[in-house]
Amino acid sequence: MIVLSYPLIGIVCLLVASGITFLWPVGSSRRNHLVSEIVIVALYVSAGGFLWASGLIPESISWGTSMLVGLVVGLAAIVYRFVRRLASDLD
Repeated sequence: MIVLSYPLIGIVCLLVASGITFLWPVGSSRRNHLVSEIVIVALYVSAGGFLWASGLIPESISWGTSMLVGLVVGLAAIVYRFVRRLASDLD
């Protein structure tokens, strides 16, 4: 049986979300990108939750705050991809 730890899952979620945000091709602005946007936000929020549960985030920061930070970072990542998409359409 494979046992995965919370820190490992949190770091993998963070790395995958960052990879999608910064490295994955953005595609045309004429297409619907709802699925990738949902995945990005879900991965950042999950990373915040798993990293908090593993103890890598101090206990002085609440679980809700950790999840909220993940949500804000996920939304910022969506805005960043939107700006990249607009810039690539101008080329």
